[in-house]
Amino acid sequence: MSALCEVGFPANEVTVSELLEQHRILQLGRPPGQVHVMTNISMCNWDQAWASRDQGVYGGVPVFFIGREVLLANKRATGRIKDLADVEALERPKK
Repeated sequence: MSALCEVGFPANEVTVSELLEQHRILQLGRPPGQVHVMTNISMCNWDQAWASRDQGVYGGVPVFFIGREVLLANKRATGRIKDLADVEALERPKK
Protein backbone atom coordinates (compact mmCIF):
# COMPACT_ATOMS: atom_id res chain seq x y z
CA MET A 1 0.00 0.00 0.00
CA SER A 2 1.38 3.43 -0.93
CA ALA A 3 1.80 6.20 1.61
CA LEU A 4 -0.95 8.14 -0.18
CA CYS A 5 -3.37 5.24 0.24
CA GLU A 6 -2.50 5.03 3.94
CA VAL A 7 -3.84 8.55 4.48
CA GLY A 8 -7.00 7.98 2.48
CA PHE A 9 -6.10 9.11 -1.05
CA PRO A 10 -7.28 6.60 -3.65
CA ALA A 11 -3.96 6.75 -5.57
CA ASN A 12 -4.46 3.32 -7.10
CA GLU A 13 -7.87 4.36 -8.45
CA VAL A 14 -7.03 7.79 -9.94
CA THR A 15 -6.06 8.07 -13.60
CA VAL A 16 -4.05 10.79 -15.31
CA SER A 17 -7.13 11.80 -17.31
CA GLU A 18 -9.05 12.36 -14.05
CA LEU A 19 -6.28 14.64 -12.78
CA LEU A 20 -6.45 16.67 -15.99
CA GLU A 21 -10.26 16.83 -16.06
CA GLN A 22 -11.83 20.15 -15.11
CA HIS A 23 -14.21 20.47 -12.17
CA ARG A 24 -12.74 17.57 -10.16
CA ILE A 25 -12.08 17.51 -6.44
CA LEU A 26 -9.71 14.85 -5.17
CA GLN A 27 -9.64 14.21 -1.43
CA LEU A 28 -6.39 13.46 0.36
CA GLY A 29 -6.64 12.17 3.91
CA ARG A 30 -9.54 11.93 6.29
CA PRO A 31 -11.28 14.62 8.36
CA PRO A 32 -10.20 16.60 10.24
CA GLY A 33 -6.86 16.49 8.37
CA GLN A 34 -8.34 16.24 4.88
CA VAL A 35 -6.97 18.20 1.91
CA HIS A 36 -8.98 18.81 -1.25
CA VAL A 37 -7.09 19.00 -4.54
CA MET A 38 -9.22 20.99 -6.99
CA THR A 39 -8.53 20.89 -10.71
CA ASN A 40 -9.99 24.38 -11.21
CA ILE A 41 -11.53 27.19 -9.19
CA SER A 42 -13.71 30.24 -9.86
CA MET A 43 -12.14 33.58 -10.77
CA CYS A 44 -8.68 32.14 -11.37
CA ASN A 45 -6.76 30.17 -13.97
CA TRP A 46 -3.58 28.16 -13.43
CA ASP A 47 -1.24 31.01 -14.40
CA GLN A 48 -2.91 33.39 -11.94
CA ALA A 49 -2.88 30.82 -9.14
CA TRP A 50 0.79 29.96 -9.72
CA ALA A 51 1.85 33.61 -9.95
CA SER A 52 0.08 34.34 -6.64
CA ARG A 53 1.50 31.36 -4.74
CA ASP A 54 2.96 31.55 -1.26
CA GLN A 55 5.43 28.99 -0.01
CA GLY A 56 4.74 27.28 3.28
CA VAL A 57 5.05 23.98 5.08
CA TYR A 58 2.39 21.30 5.54
CA GLY A 59 3.20 18.30 7.70
CA GLY A 60 6.86 19.20 7.61
CA VAL A 61 6.90 19.23 3.79
CA PRO A 62 7.54 22.42 1.78
CA VAL A 63 4.44 23.23 -0.31
CA PHE A 64 2.87 26.10 -2.24
CA PHE A 65 -0.49 27.63 -1.35
CA ILE A 66 -2.65 29.84 -3.54
CA GLY A 67 -2.06 33.53 -2.75
CA ARG A 68 -4.31 35.34 -0.31
CA GLU A 69 -5.96 37.76 -2.77
CA VAL A 70 -6.71 35.04 -5.33
CA LEU A 71 -8.06 32.81 -2.55
CA LEU A 72 -10.34 35.61 -1.32
CA ALA A 73 -11.57 36.35 -4.86
CA ASN A 74 -12.38 32.67 -5.36
CA LYS A 75 -14.22 32.37 -2.06
CA ARG A 76 -16.28 35.49 -2.84
CA ALA A 77 -17.11 34.13 -6.30
CA THR A 78 -18.50 30.85 -4.98
CA GLY A 79 -21.12 32.67 -2.92
CA ARG A 80 -21.33 29.71 -0.54
CA ILE A 81 -22.11 30.61 3.07
CA LYS A 82 -19.00 28.76 4.32
CA ASP A 83 -16.73 30.55 1.82
CA LEU A 84 -18.20 33.95 2.65
CA ALA A 85 -17.66 33.21 6.36
CA ASP A 86 -14.06 32.30 5.52
CA VAL A 87 -13.63 35.65 3.74
CA GLU A 88 -15.00 37.48 6.76
CA ALA A 89 -12.66 35.62 9.11
CA LEU A 90 -9.62 36.11 6.86
CA GLU A 91 -10.29 39.84 6.54
CA ARG A 92 -10.84 40.35 10.27
CA PRO A 93 -7.97 42.34 11.80
CA LYS A 94 -5.55 40.17 13.76
CA LYS A 95 -5.37 40.81 17.48
